[in-house]
Amino acid sequence: MDINDFWQRIFDNASTVGGQEGHAVRSCLRHFQRAQQLIDEMPELAIFSAITAQEEAATALMLTLRKRKYDGSERLNIRNHVHKTGVLPLIELITSAFLPEGTKLSISLGFVEKGKRKVLKYKFPLQVNNEQFYIEPIPPLQIYSTENGGLPPDYHAKISKIATDAGIDSIFEHIKKLANERNKLLYASGSGIPEVEDPNSRIEYFSQTIKRTLILYLLIEPYHEKQNLVQEALSAYIKVLDRVPPNLE
Repeated sequence: MDINDFWQRIFDNASTVGGQEGHAVRSCLRHFQRAQQLIDEMPELAIFSAITAQEEAATALMLTLRKRKYDGSERLNIRNHVHKTGVLPLIELITSAFLPEGTKLSISLGFVEKGKRKVLKYKFPLQVNNEQFYIEPIPPLQIYSTENGGLPPDYHAKISKIATDAGIDSIFEHIKKLANERNKLLYASGSGIPEVEDPNSRIEYFSQTIKRTLILYLLIEPYHEKQNLVQEALSAYIKVLDRVPPNLE
């Protein structure tokens, strides 16, 4: 993970939150640093550490959803690998709903002072009569969108499409496949011992996922009110979890 000044601030601010949330962020960074150290000599363990780092970032996000009392958040189990892995398509859902494919919009992320802490915000430009303005939603994910015809968006359909585009028949199967990746890295099978092709690209995938998870975390955690885009995406994700057998962890 390229820890430049901005990303260092992401980790620093996310880890200052009290309780288990902050501990999870610090654990995330430690596991990812280990992944970087192991990538050449032990690539399978490196990817396993990167998966663990991603799950710790997901844990912080799930905890703040529960803390802010989003509807359905009580269903999120931070001990369940499937639930934590499922945060990946949940993040993709929010991102794709917020910035649909083909959107041409430049967004600036940055921190501002709010009381005794720094808060992550974003803004995007708006041109009116040759004058440049900036829009800064507060809270940042309290955004309303409609489909063609003015109907509310079908986020459940969108999250299913994410899985389909990944070559999986359903988001449920997609989540199971991701959750099972850790087991395939550690244990031999009938075809031999685990081997990883192009581990660097896999590590980079988790690097980007961790960054996106923590950005989303910092756009949710400071705000006591429920943000509609987050709630709608979480509600769609809960429908997927309804298919997960209780013994699948």
